[in-house]
Amino acid sequence: MTHTYESVLQHITSYLHNKLTEAPEVDAQAHFTKDLNINSLQVFEIVEELEETYQIIIPLELLYKQHIQTVAELVEEVMRLLEKR
Repeated sequence: MTHTYESVLQHITSYLHNKLTEAPEVDAQAHFTKDLNINSLQVFEIVEELEETYQIIIPLELLYKQHIQTVAELVEEVMRLLEKR
């Protein structure tokens, strides 16, 4: 199955909207900590969800060393990992 940027974005924003009870509007520009108040445990849950859904491995250092801070940056990384499969 071919995944598009839009389909991955939709999956992530839907997941976040359903998971976060107090989340404001979740869109591509949403910052994980500043806008969505996501903590480190929630980051692990998001990564686990994406790894299971897309059958990829997201190295956690990507989230910290490359400073993936927004939904769009995470979508771009998922797309990059999907292309490498």
